[in-house]
Amino acid sequence: MQLLVSYCATTVIEFFHSKDQAVGIGEVEEINKPKSEGGVQTPASVATQSQTSDSKSKWKCKRCQEPMAGGDVAVFAERAGPETCWHPACFRCKTCNELLVDLIYFYKDNEIFCGRHYSDLLKPRCSACDELIFASSYTQAEDQNWHLKHFCCFECDDQLGGKSYVAKNSHPYCLPCHEKLFAKVCNTCKQKIAAGAQRVSYEELHWHAHEDCFHCSNCKKTLINQSFLPKQNYIFCSVQCKRQLLS
Repeated sequence: MQLLVSYCATTVIEFFHSKDQAVGIGEVEEINKPKSEGGVQTPASVATQSQTSDSKSKWKCKRCQEPMAGGDVAVFAERAGPETCWHPACFRCKTCNELLVDLIYFYKDNEIFCGRHYSDLLKPRCSACDELIFASSYTQAEDQNWHLKHFCCFECDDQLGGKSYVAKNSHPYCLPCHEKLFAKVCNTCKQKIAAGAQRVSYEELHWHAHEDCFHCSNCKKTLINQSFLPKQNYIFCSVQCKRQLLS
């Protein structure tokens, strides 16, 4: 495992300290059972409403806002305070909806989260390796985050930080690889149309979007921003030109 630089190591320590402040471990216990003392964490507890001395109208599920009837089972989480409870089926991660009864949960901004999605609130996650990014510098591209060394061409693995690239099927490609794999061939000059170059397409036919390539196959009149007649891989400016060439 590669050692973290000093900055990253400090950031990791701060990150896990923040987790300790938010984490709880869910387990089933009676509401009137004495809490364990001396522990760092207090687990979520499950109790029936009949075990509480408060009136039934006081209790309402935080997620669905439905009242909790007498005898209903409720989930209490110390991080949320003694007045907050959930139906067991409602005690779920706000982001992914994973059921968190008897599991580790995290509490932030009055919501509960699983470990993964709580972590995503604190640090960006690399789209390539799916790990959290602790470094101060990273790449943002295609609405995603990447470790600097992981933002690379999907075909040849060359790093793309600071370079031009083309996204295809949600993957980044360097320009040479994109041209090799995906570039269209101009129907007139038979050259590949570079990524970023303007082109005109009709069904399976493609042209460079300039007058040297996209013109009438008979009289060579430019067809840029003009109507045209396609026929047998040719394009024409008029019926007359089509008849002259194909007669």
